[in-house]
Amino acid sequence: MRSREPIGRIESRRAIDRSHCMMILKATVDARPGRSGPENSMNRWCRITLGGIVGAMLTVTIGCDESSQSNARVGGAARTTLVAGERVVSPALDEDRLKWGVYQILHGANRYAQNLDLESARLGARPDYVLFFRDLGRPYPFAVCQAVIDRGAIPVISLELHHWGGPRAGRLEAIVEGKYDPFFASFAESAAKSGHVVYYRFGFEMNGDWFGWGNQPELFKSAWRHVHAIFKEQGCDNVQWVWSANAISGPNTPQNGLEKYWPGDDCVDLIGLDGYNFGDGHSEWHTWIGFEEIFGPALEKIRESGVPHPVLISEFGCTHTPANRRAPWIRDAYRYLKGRPEVVGAIWFNFDKRREGEPNWRIDADAESLRAFRETFVGGADKHARRAETG
Repeated sequence: MRSREPIGRIESRRAIDRSHCMMILKATVDARPGRSGPENSMNRWCRITLGGIVGAMLTVTIGCDESSQSNARVGGAARTTLVAGERVVSPALDEDRLKWGVYQILHGANRYAQNLDLESARLGARPDYVLFFRDLGRPYPFAVCQAVIDRGAIPVISLELHHWGGPRAGRLEAIVEGKYDPFFASFAESAAKSGHVVYYRFGFEMNGDWFGWGNQPELFKSAWRHVHAIFKEQGCDNVQWVWSANAISGPNTPQNGLEKYWPGDDCVDLIGLDGYNFGDGHSEWHTWIGFEEIFGPALEKIRESGVPHPVLISEFGCTHTPANRRAPWIRDAYRYLKGRPEVVGAIWFNFDKRREGEPNWRIDADAESLRAFRETFVGGADKHARRAETG
């Protein structure tokens, strides 16, 4: 689990920021109960107009409540606020800035906002994305998504295609047969009513052999298109579909290539890639590997394929030992991504999984790594904060 290969002539970070502005405006105006006639997903990348951008910015400005400490990025200098006793940066809109996010485990909706604030205080800034996981059968997480949105971030819902606590076998065939249609229709209706931009990672890492829904390309594509159609029927245009593959397929063979899992340009909004450095000694299958070694081949394949979608590094992490190698790995990752304009952001898997036989992925597992992450991925927000504080 977590090693990682997909497809893209991609749009720049500037294009995806404008697309999000359009989505915010669209969600505010159009996402109402009973709405019908969803547009083709590809149109969202084409309908980029100056009026839409300005309208979206005005919508975000009007919708901000200072008491909620929202950090909607509407341009200008960044704000700094006190969260959990620490100064936390809310970054300004910088269309060329590489955005960043973290995985925040969902232990309970009532504690989620507090836990997210604590993590933001440790990192020194609020993230642009917050990722968490759900399984089949659980309703749309209104409170959790709202907590993320109130802090100026985009929720990234990662759907595991099985039931937690039950058999680990995937449910692709049952999904295609329509047995989960009521669940997905209810989920989509609730998401549409929220009116906010949400990322949806349906059946992530489908090209790996560690999940029950993996290594079944034809069934996966059918399930994806089936559920995507349900969301469209519910008028759920504010949910953006993230086709999230492992950067290196497992097994890494031509028969299991990423293109085998592509469901079609018309039902994908972003391409996601997951990848991890487990380091030496974790297992016979893992050795220390650089960020570019993990993601470079997949990104080149995306560039060559011509699929017109932006890329999000939807999960990444590096083992916490040895600490003296981890901080340089983080800095190298940032430098590499800054040279890939098709990549719009990166989400660190911020969780200690040693009890499950994996490394401690937390960014604050050692002080040098935390410093490296703050000076690189979080650094763009820090620079804005300095400008704001010095006038």
